Amino acid sequence: MRAELRDGLEFLYADSQVGKKPCRAMTLDVARGGTASVHVLLNDVKEGARLGVGVNQGGRAVKDARWFQLIDVPVERNTGPVGFVEKEGERNRFVARRAPFRVYDAMAPVTGAVKASSPTMAFRLQLPIPVGVRVGTREYALEVRSGRALQTFSLTVNIHKPIIPPVGRDSFPYTNWFSLGLMAERHGL
Repeated sequence: MRAELRDGLEFLYADSQVGKKPCRAMTLDVARGGTASVHVLLNDVKEGARLGVGVNQGGRAVKDARWFQLIDVPVERNTGPVGFVEKEGERNRFVARRAPFRVYDAMAPVTGAVKASSPTMAFRLQLPIPVGVRVGTREYALEVRSGRALQTFSLTVNIHKPIIPPVGRDSFPYTNWFSLGLMAERHGL
């Protein structure tokens, strides 16, 4: 099993490859009230293997840590240059990747060991940073296990003084024009 850390904002695909020099350590900057997030990409995973993930700080498990298995879903058509999807004979030259492809977009909470479903797997770690926490640097040790194989990583989180306010009356509104339930059903999630 090969593994590396990836930025939590980076798109990961079903064919993403761990680099020749895998990223074993990462530093993140986060305001209080925010969330430190990182992806873990795995290649050469034995199908059916039991995978475990964990994060420690000072030798103790981090209680507020939230792990998710990233699940790849199909992208059958690219977005059109004006909206919706590309129409016959139309080509959007600004897409990140030409369809069809599979992208890790859905997230399933990890509550125990995860059975590997393919040779490439991905996880997401989210560490909520409380508003009242002291400003400074925190060091975390991440682990991914598969049988006797163990991959370890270092995550440094620099917590800064600014505070991200909670969602409330003055927050920017957002409207979903899609049904998460129907999307999950369509992808068998």
